[in-house]
Amino acid sequence: MKLAVLWQKKLWKIAMLKFRNINVNPSDPVEQWGVEGILCAFERGSVEDWRKIWKSAFVEKSKKVMDDVSQVKEMLAEDDLGYAISRLF
Repeated sequence: MKLAVLWQKKLWKIAMLKFRNINVNPSDPVEQWGVEGILCAFERGSVEDWRKIWKSAFVEKSKKVMDDVSQVKEMLAEDDLGYAISRLF
């Protein structure tokens, strides 16, 4: 099926980020996500999730988020998609 047909039939759904083992939601401020939340967003998130991290780190200048991102970068293997995303930070 073509994308337009899928969209009209509402068969096209974008997976939303979900945290499994932490007690926060993706709608909470990024400062509350911690290392595990940011790691999850880098590995399974969307552009909107990455934009939220970027905004918190660089626009709002959150030192905590930058420290968490630094820890996540150390945890990721170089062949992970999350590693490629983390290189933007």
